[in-house]
Amino acid sequence: MDIRRAVLGTLILLVMLPLSVRAQSSIYRINVVGNKQVSRNYIIGLSGLEVGKSISSLAIEDAIKRMYKSGYFNDVIIRTENLPEGVSVEIEVKEAKTPEKITFKGNKHISTKKLKEKLTVSENSPVPDYKLFESKQNILTEYEKKGYPNAEVKTHFEEKAEKTTLVFDVKEGKKIRIKRITFIGNSAFSDRKLRRQIDTKQKSLFRKGIFIEDKLEEDKLKLQRFYRERGYITAQVQQDSVYTINDGNWLAVDITLFEGPQFKMGEITVSGESLFTEDELKDKFKLKRGDIFKFNKYEKSIADIYFAYQEEGYIYAQIADERRLRGDTADVQLSIQEGIQAHVHRINITGNEKTYDKVIRREMVLYPGDVFRRSKFLFSQRNIYYLNYFDDVVPDFAPLDNGDVDITIDVKEKAVGKFQVGVSYNARDKFYGTISIGWPNVLGRGYTLNLDWDFGTSRQSFNLGFTDPWFLDTPTSVGFDIYNTLSHWTGYYTEQRRGGAARLGRRLSFPDKFFRAYLSYKLEQISYFDFSSSYAPPPYNDLREKEWPIVGSKASVAIERDSRDLPMFASEGNLNSYSIETSGGFLGGDENFIKQTIKSYWYLNLYKKIFVGVGKCRLG
Repeated sequence: MDIRRAVLGTLILLVMLPLSVRAQSSIYRINVVGNKQVSRNYIIGLSGLEVGKSISSLAIEDAIKRMYKSGYFNDVIIRTENLPEGVSVEIEVKEAKTPEKITFKGNKHISTKKLKEKLTVSENSPVPDYKLFESKQNILTEYEKKGYPNAEVKTHFEEKAEKTTLVFDVKEGKKIRIKRITFIGNSAFSDRKLRRQIDTKQKSLFRKGIFIEDKLEEDKLKLQRFYRERGYITAQVQQDSVYTINDGNWLAVDITLFEGPQFKMGEITVSGESLFTEDELKDKFKLKRGDIFKFNKYEKSIADIYFAYQEEGYIYAQIADERRLRGDTADVQLSIQEGIQAHVHRINITGNEKTYDKVIRREMVLYPGDVFRRSKFLFSQRNIYYLNYFDDVVPDFAPLDNGDVDITIDVKEKAVGKFQVGVSYNARDKFYGTISIGWPNVLGRGYTLNLDWDFGTSRQSFNLGFTDPWFLDTPTSVGFDIYNTLSHWTGYYTEQRRGGAARLGRRLSFPDKFFRAYLSYKLEQISYFDFSSSYAPPPYNDLREKEWPIVGSKASVAIERDSRDLPMFASEGNLNSYSIETSGGFLGGDENFIKQTIKSYWYLNLYKKIFVGVGKCRLG
């Protein structure tokens, strides 16, 4: 049954209900007719109607909706009769058929498997009329994409040996492609130039030339936007015509355009402003007097004015823009209603099952009582993403009656961390076992724990690291590392390195919010022993001539600016750092050096974050 018919039938039924039912009466009894496969009790339960409870037009409407939504029925009629004992209700249903099998006939150019993927019905499940209609439309759409715009699909049920089969009978028709696309009324741009702007293409060596009606509608909007972005702000697609040629084997597409004149920017006038001066608002326009009136720049200018107000908390500001055309000039009048300033009332965190609210809240740069600033709202989202604990971070806000807002941060947690146990082999270390633990959100509190342990006959290595990114609830990170590595170099010597490091970091607000500073100290003991009799290096590189162990005492300072959108797989932003490391001197130890390093990484989003350009530079 067509959904519109069902709704119309429901409305007519409600109008015809007795006045007493519409007012509210108690149900005396419920009868069900027309059911063959679905039980009476299930239908009554599905309807939500109960003996002894009141009935109203709204209750009947809800019952019909629930029964249609179940998918078991093609038609539902609820009748009522007033009796001295109460209201007698009769539910009449027409059940949807349940096919044990679904088959296709007549499909030659699209496989049955492919067509079945487009169905919204399935075997051994009820097939209501609306789902059958959806399935037919999906099949027709698939044929249209393959170049069969005249395909037809009919359906019927076959009853054989008490088994029901749903048959899709397909008439594919001819495969028709587009022979030519012609533009009428264009003088500013050639047909060839305009064809490049649309997705509908003529048949060529590299183009299939398939006609899809919905795509042509989208192309008409693309053409209009193409013209408006080049100053033709009154340009329109007046009509299109699609018809067959060459005995019906090909399609021709004619698109009639009205270009109009190319407009230039005229005067800008502003009214209703008080937060900003008229000159400040005019400065935000990307178009200056005499410039070609490129509509994309015009829209960007209006958006920038909105952003300026939102940055000051005026999220309810309204900007009415009116373009007055005179000759080939477009004057702009902006009428502004600034509204009231919004403040943050409450911040809610949802979706976090493992991570504590505190870990998320401390990444926010907006707090209750603050002016609701757009940039801080979005930067808070970026900071939470940057934790790398979540697949998705969706910020939202709800206006309150007094104009303030409640913020909701909805997160979707992802599996984080690693635990690996294995056995590895290489030519140097031979066989050795490995246990590795990486836990970036320990107990949901934001701590980071790393443990790596390698053990074998030629190599033993242990490394433990821990970081608290918000020490004492301040934007200060504190961490440490301890390690011990023993490597047996067959035919040479045994090398041992052991030590530890302490780390300190701090987020900075100057020069901007992307800066951080780091300080670290590392103390290490290095030893070489068990020299092999076959060890015979050049005299100037003979490790036996040195006294072991030696001690390395190193300190480093680093400044970093990180504006990347993500710490891993970044698509935009940059990471720049400068560090200086010193060893020996006032730090003691047996090594003396100073090392400076400059690193720079730049990320450029080339196409929808799928293709990203990366530039790298390292000095030092």
